[in-house]
Amino acid sequence: MGPSGRLDSWKAIAAYLHRDESTVRRWEKEGLPIHRHLHNKKAAIYAYTSEIDLWWNDDGRTRPERVSAVTAGGRVAWWLAARLMLLAAALAWVAGRISDRVVDRPATGEITRRRRLP
Repeated sequence: MGPSGRLDSWKAIAAYLHRDESTVRRWEKEGLPIHRHLHNKKAAIYAYTSEIDLWWNDDGRTRPERVSAVTAGGRVAWWLAARLMLLAAALAWVAGRISDRVVDRPATGEITRRRRLP
């Protein structure tokens, strides 16, 4: 954050509001107070936290709290991925055991007779 609560980029504004940059860019069309300093080819944007807070509270919204990086949905996804990996490993092991029997190779630890060549 810059001097006097100035946010100097879309990324900084989005971080301040705890939203994605695309959401903040869309909110500009809905009245989010964004200032532009025009240059020859591009415009630099900036916003003041005090103006953003006024805009936010005028619509009756409350500032969202930071969401943890790992949400409940993320935990479920990790558990599901871990179980799928275990299932895949078990299926690979079973497939290996079956292929040994089909090719008529002895299983690990199985005692076999060697054939003597004539």
